[in-house]
Order: sequence, then structure tokens, then C-alpha cells
Amino acid sequence: MDSFSFTLPETSLLFGKGTLAELGPRAAKHGKRALLVSGKGAMRKLGFLEKAQKGLEAAGLKVTLFEGIEPNPSVATVAKGIELGLRERCDVVVALGGGSTIDAAKSIAVGIGHGDSDVWSYVCCKKPTTGKTLPIIAIPSTSGTGSHVTWFTVVTNEKTNEKAAYASKFIFPKESIVDIDIVARMPTKVTAETGFDALAHVMEAYLSKRANPITDLLCLRAIELIAQNLPRAVKDGEDFDARYAMAVADTYAGICITSSRTIMVHGIGNTVSGVHRQISHGQALACLTPPVMRFNVIKGDDTTMARYCDIAKALGADITAIDKKNALMSAESVERLIKAIGLKARLSECGAGEDSIEKMTDISMQFGTGAMACNPVKPTRADIVRIYNESF
Repeated sequence: MDSFSFTLPETSLLFGKGTLAELGPRAAKHGKRALLVSGKGAMRKLGFLEKAQKGLEAAGLKVTLFEGIEPNPSVATVAKGIELGLRERCDVVVALGGGSTIDAAKSIAVGIGHGDSDVWSYVCCKKPTTGKTLPIIAIPSTSGTGSHVTWFTVVTNEKTNEKAAYASKFIFPKESIVDIDIVARMPTKVTAETGFDALAHVMEAYLSKRANPITDLLCLRAIELIAQNLPRAVKDGEDFDARYAMAVADTYAGICITSSRTIMVHGIGNTVSGVHRQISHGQALACLTPPVMRFNVIKGDDTTMARYCDIAKALGADITAIDKKNALMSAESVERLIKAIGLKARLSECGAGEDSIEKMTDISMQFGTGAMACNPVKPTRADIVRIYNESF
């Protein structure tokens, strides 16, 4: 029997319809002065930001709002949040929004706790992330990033176009509140993009060199849930059963990537939305996933081939034998799903130019090393360039 490690999320999770009502009492356990972080207006427009603020105030917390978090949050935006939190002497950070908002809030909590707005130094591991990090409460508005149960956060250096993740047990949210009433209000495009991110997470965690028996079970179940429910959620946003299933799958995905990590798809996918900031993370992954799948099947060993057959089955393919032909059906199944949910299949369709391939390769080889190391096949620079080319 092989030995393995599994990281338990250090997060108290509350799940269901209307659970935002529990924010105040849960936040009061962790602080008295909350920095409430949100995006560019969706949560305010839908009334959830006001509900969150009133809930916090009713529980006796002083609330400072920090709105305007952009997709692929920048170092500059995070620094502004840190400086505001320091001025207002905040002692707990509440994130209400999508993965970008939660990621930004995590880095803001690190910066406030350490009294340091230079967040990129933590990304580059020049400074350690310690227990001084403020407690984080996450309320996701999307079902895709899994950030509400992970120890990862991602930041973009807008000056260099470098997008990178860093991890620490101190940035696990202390509390996560998944309110189906909130995620059910996701627009169609966001539903598709974030849903594909969740699918990428669990497929990658299943293929990772760090995969283990615990995450394997969660990954395969999450793939099934996404294949069955993401098209439904995209077609009908008020299909609460589909929304609930996607929120469960997203939570499974966050737990899985915390232990098993992502692989090459994320290693090169993060770079795409760093260099081409108009391309969402989930859309970038949709363009890159099938080429990486084919690369791994063709160059991989028998175990890798068998695992891709498992993925094909979970996606609904009729697999009767374990061979490369059937393993490649996993990529075909993913391409059908991409089409069904209305995402683009090529980076060129998203406004990216092939002249960026060399730059993206350089950045991926610098900041995607952890994901590359977990890939079942070790890619060379030439492999990365070839996959980028195929994605155009």
C-alpha cells in the first residue's frame, strides 16, 4: 500500500438556502471591526451586500466597505484594501463575491495582519505568511473556484502581467457560508466559466501525482455532478437543484485541490488570464484543457490512461475497455461540454494573439512549477509551446 497525505480544510462550512442570515453571529466570534470586501457591484445591486452589512452591524461589528475587486485581482487593488483595513483597525475580513473577491480578501487579510501592503513579496515567498493573518469569512457568489475551502490565493502583478498563487494554512477561511440564494443569481456566462473551473479542478486533482484515495472519491463524484448539472444551471439559473449540486461539486473541488493540487492546465492557464486580462480564468481553462488532456494521454503511462478513462466514464462516455482510444474520449467529452455551456474553444476567439506564446511560456515556467510538478507527464518548454499553439 502506498502512503499518502490529505489536508483537512480548517474551515467551518455552512451550506443551504438563506444561510447569509448567519453571517453576523459567525463573524462576531472572530472580531469586532470587519472589512467587508466585494466586487464591482453585482452583490450591491442584488441586495446581498446590504444584507451582509446589516447582519454584521446587528451582531455588534463596525463595518468598513471595500468594493471594486476586479477579475484576476491586482497587486494594486489588494494594497488599497490592506491600507484601508489598517487605517480602520479591522480585525476580521469578510469576502462576499466570486473567487477573485475571496482571493483578494485572503491577501488583504495577510497584509493587514502583518502590517504590510507589499503582497507580491508573499507570493514570491520572500516573506512568510504567519498566524498574524486576520481571520477570513468567505461567502461565495459563484460555484467554481473552491476558494471558500482552500488555502490558496491568486494575485496578478499588473506591472509584469504575472499571475501567481501562494498557499498557507493561515489563509483557510475560518468560516464559509454557501448560500444557494446567492449562487443562484449568477449570470449565464459566469455560471459557465466558473463551472468549468470547478470541472478542471477535480479532473486535475484526479490526475495529479499527489492524488490519494480520499480525493479520488470526491473528484469522480464531482465530475459526475458537474456533467449532469452544469448544462442545466446554464440553461435555467433558477434550477435550484442544479445550483445546489454545482455548489457541492465546487466545494468538493476546493477540498481536492488543497490536498492533491492542480496540474499543467492551471500551471499554464493562470498565465493566460494574467497576460490577457480580458480572458476569464474559466474561459482560459476551457481552451487549454483538451490539448493538455491529449498530451497526457499520448505521452502518459498506463495509470494515466486508465485515469482518463475513469474521467470519460464520469462525464458520461460509454467506456468498455481501458485503452488510449477510450482515454482520448475524455477530451472529446470535455469539448462537447464546452460547446453545450456556450464557452469558446480557442484562445484566438477570446482576443489573444499567438505573439504572446513565448511570453506566456516564460511566465508559466517561472510561476507554474508546482502545478507542472504534479502533472502526470513532465512537460518540456517545447511541450508547453506546442500546447499553447494547439489552444489557438
